Amino acid sequence: MRSDVLSHADQALLTPYLRDVRADWLRTVDVTRPDELSHEDALSFLAHGPDDGVASCLSASSVPLPSSVLLPVPSVKCKEVPLRAALRSNGPARLQKATDFEVAKNFRLGAWGAVCSLADAMKDPGSIVYEAVVLYKLKADNRETCRVAASRPLGPVPPTPPTPEVLFSSVASDGAKLASLSAMQSHCSRRGEQLYISDADVVGGFLHIMLNSPFPLYLHFPKTFPHALAGQCVRIVHAIYGLQVSNRLFSDEMTRVLQGAGFTRSRVELQTYVKTNPVDPSQKCVVNVCVDDCLALSNVQAMNLDVFAALKRRFGELTVNLVTTVHTGLEISQPPTGGVLVLQDQAIARAASLIGVSHLPAVALPALKTFFDAPADPSCCVAVDPTTYSSLTGKLVQFLKTRFDVKHYVSELCSHNQGPLEYHYRLAIHVLRYLHSTPGVGPVYKSASPVVLSVTSDAAFGLLSGGRSSGASLFSIGPSNAPFAVIAKPLPVIALCPMTAEYLSAGLACQGILHWYQFLDDLGWPVLAPVVLTLDNKTAISLVTAPQVSKKSLWIEVKHHFIRELHSKGLITMAYVPSSQMRANILTKYLPPTAYLRERDVLFNCTA
Repeated sequence: MRSDVLSHADQALLTPYLRDVRADWLRTVDVTRPDELSHEDALSFLAHGPDDGVASCLSASSVPLPSSVLLPVPSVKCKEVPLRAALRSNGPARLQKATDFEVAKNFRLGAWGAVCSLADAMKDPGSIVYEAVVLYKLKADNRETCRVAASRPLGPVPPTPPTPEVLFSSVASDGAKLASLSAMQSHCSRRGEQLYISDADVVGGFLHIMLNSPFPLYLHFPKTFPHALAGQCVRIVHAIYGLQVSNRLFSDEMTRVLQGAGFTRSRVELQTYVKTNPVDPSQKCVVNVCVDDCLALSNVQAMNLDVFAALKRRFGELTVNLVTTVHTGLEISQPPTGGVLVLQDQAIARAASLIGVSHLPAVALPALKTFFDAPADPSCCVAVDPTTYSSLTGKLVQFLKTRFDVKHYVSELCSHNQGPLEYHYRLAIHVLRYLHSTPGVGPVYKSASPVVLSVTSDAAFGLLSGGRSSGASLFSIGPSNAPFAVIAKPLPVIALCPMTAEYLSAGLACQGILHWYQFLDDLGWPVLAPVVLTLDNKTAISLVTAPQVSKKSLWIEVKHHFIRELHSKGLITMAYVPSSQMRANILTKYLPPTAYLRERDVLFNCTA
C-alpha cells in the first residue's frame, strides 16, 4: 500500500470538503493573470474533478487539511527518555551497557569521587545533595546512550551570593555560523582556494572541568538505577550536567584553550573565534563553538588540525570529522557546482513523521492566498490545545535556521500560541507539509565577490490583522548571495501609508547592520565602505537622506529615525531597486505559485 496517498476512508471524509474548496477557488481565481497561475497549472487543475481522487486535488490546490487526518508515527530515536520510562519500555538488561559506560566515563574523567550512603552525605557539614536524573537516548545509528545529570537538591541549600553569569550558555548563534560560513566561502572562492569545513566534539564535555565548590556536593542515585550505585551517593568533583555553573566553567575553559592556540574572540558573537596567519593574513580559520562542539572553517586544513590538537591536549578524547556533513542539526555539503549548501532535511523528516504528515501528498506552496485572513468557516474556529499547537510551531521555528522562505508564515503562526484555533493548526500543518515536500531546498552560499555586507529590506502594507504591516530584511555576503540572517515579522507600529511601512522595515534592519558590521570586522573582513541598504520605495529613501524630517512624517517616533543617524555618519548608503527585483518580497506576503517558486530560487541563490 502506498504511503503517499490517503486511505479510502480518508478520501470519503475529505472529498466533500475538497469539492467545496475547489468550487470556491474556481469562482475567485483569475486564470488569465500570469502572476496568479500559469497556463499549464490552470489546465492541470481544471482537468481534475472532485471524483478523480483526493491526492490529485490536494497536489493542485494545496488545501490545508483538518488535523484529524494526521497519522503520527511515534519514535524513540534521538529523544531523551527518563529512567522510569526507559525501564518500562526496554527493561534494565537493555540499559545495562549504556549505564555502565556512562558511570565508567564519569569515574575515569574524575567527575565523581568517593561513594557513600545517603545518610553519610547528609551528615557532611554544609553539604548539598542533588537528586540524580538519568536520561537515555536511542541514537539514529541505534546506539543506546545514557546521561546522568544533577536535578533538584535534597534538603535545604546554604545561601550563596547571586551570580547571574552562571546562567550563561556557550552557544554560537545560527546567524554567526552561517555568516562565517558564507564569508569564508566567498573568501576562498575569490582566492581560488578550497574551503575546509571540519568539526570536533569533546567527549565528556563538562566532566573535564574542576568544580572548586565551597560546599561538599553529592549526587544521589534512584533505587531503580540499573547499576550497583542504586540508592547510593557519589561526591561531585567536576562540573557535571545539570549544575548551572557548569555552562560558564566549561565556556571559560574553551575560551582559554582557543585563545592559548592563538585565536581571538569576537566582540559581538562571544562563541566565534578567528585566527590569522601572521605571515599571510589571508590564511585564516574561524571556529564556532556550541557547548562542546566546534565547527572549524579554514582555507588551510592545517589550521583546522591545530584547533583539534589544542582541544585534544586539554580534554583528551575527541570525535573529529575532517569533512563535516552534519553539525548541530545543519546538513552541510559542497556540491560539485560549487558553493556550500546548508539543509535541515533530516530534522524536517523526523518532525513530519512525529506530527503525522509524512503519508500526505506533497504540496508545492507553504500557504494559501487567504493565510493572513481571519477564518470564515465556523468549523475552523474551534479552540485547540495550546500545548499541542505550540509544540508544532516550536518545531517550525527550529527549521527557520535555513528555511527562510517560510519565516513570515511561522512568525504569524507563533502569534497565536496563546489561543490557537483549528484554523491556525491547519495552517501550521500545511507549512510542515510544504517543508517535508521540498527536500534539498536551502541557502546556497556561492560568491566570488569580496566579503561585503549587503542588506535588502521590504514591507507589505496593511497585510496583517488590525491593519498591521509586515516587514522583512535580508543580510548576505554580496548582493545576490543567499542570506545568512533574516528578519521577517510584523512592524512595531501601524504604518499610515506604504512609504512609512518601507521606512519602518528598513529601520528595523539597522540594528542588525551594526551587529554584522562589527562581526565581519572581528573576523578580519573590515567594512571599508558604507553598507548598501536596498529598498524598492524611492520616497522612503528620500526620507532617510533628507536634511530633515518632512511634516507628513512628524508622527513617526524618534527611535525609528535611527536609520537617518547611520546614514548621516556614512555607515550606510541607500540604493533603489524595482519591485520586480526585490529579493525580500517573498518574505512579506503571499505569492502565487509561479512567482513564489521563482523568488524562492533567487532568495536561496539556487540559480547561481
